[in-house]
Amino acid sequence: MALSFENSHVNLKNANINFIFIEENDKSFSDEQIFYFGKLIGFGQSHLVQKYNLQERRYIGNTTMDPALSFIQANMVKANHGSLILDPFCGTGGLLIAAAHFGAAVMGTEINYQVARAVGKSSRMGQKFLTDDQSIAANFCQYSLNDRFMGVLLADASKHEIWHYNNFGFVDAILTDPPYGVREKIQKIGKKSRKDHYFGRRYPEKAKYEISSSFLDLLNLAARLLVVKGRLAFWFPSIERELVFTFFYFPNDLIYFNQSEAIQARNENQNNGVKNYKDFTRKQEIILILYQCLFSFSFFYSAKNRKFRILSCYLNMRG
Repeated sequence: MALSFENSHVNLKNANINFIFIEENDKSFSDEQIFYFGKLIGFGQSHLVQKYNLQERRYIGNTTMDPALSFIQANMVKANHGSLILDPFCGTGGLLIAAAHFGAAVMGTEINYQVARAVGKSSRMGQKFLTDDQSIAANFCQYSLNDRFMGVLLADASKHEIWHYNNFGFVDAILTDPPYGVREKIQKIGKKSRKDHYFGRRYPEKAKYEISSSFLDLLNLAARLLVVKGRLAFWFPSIERELVFTFFYFPNDLIYFNQSEAIQARNENQNNGVKNYKDFTRKQEIILILYQCLFSFSFFYSAKNRKFRILSCYLNMRG
């Protein structure tokens, strides 16, 4: 797009629009050099990575998200002043800190008592146990964000009944990093099978939680809590060479798969009688989304086959 200067007035002291000229410092003395000229849109935020680096953070866990990735994800959900953001798998609150930096009010849920209450062993090298001054709330106080921290609820993210439901939703965005079962277990509240050598009850009991069910529950939670045009951003494991990009949006508190041609092609191949994706019920629609998305999930492989593919560098499994 061409830049028009016909009706523009130059004001070097109080300019509304700045133009930048960049010249490469090429030491190869090539005959061809590249120059860049354009309008200044904004400045980079690389200083935030240093300010929120994990080495200086009071409380971290095994899977605390990298600060740079946290800010990218917070930007994706448009975290800003006046918005309410939820992390249903908050852990030590790394993603919530990034959202709070942009002005959002944040809250989370965590099923692991030791992580939520910051008790037990420490994940930091050279430190055996957590101290009293290490907690999720202490992290927010460290960065002067405690006024935007609403708290962490010790709860199971799969139990949606704990949230008040209305037809309009109340959460502006959900950003999260669900556990994949590699460095952190995938768990939910429930009864697990008992063996003869088990004795005594432990409360609350944890049941096996399939990765497909965890992401399905996450989408259901988003459909239940998000406002109209709310945003959901989450991480999931993938086969690096076979990654399938899948997109979702939430009009009128419903979930639709944004690739109708792919759905129709799938239906025609299976000959299941479904003609139009708009005819799906809500439950059928969400399940179809998950199966289409989970096609790239590495956890469809058995443990033995998964180990072989990791050694062969086929899988990129970061928990």
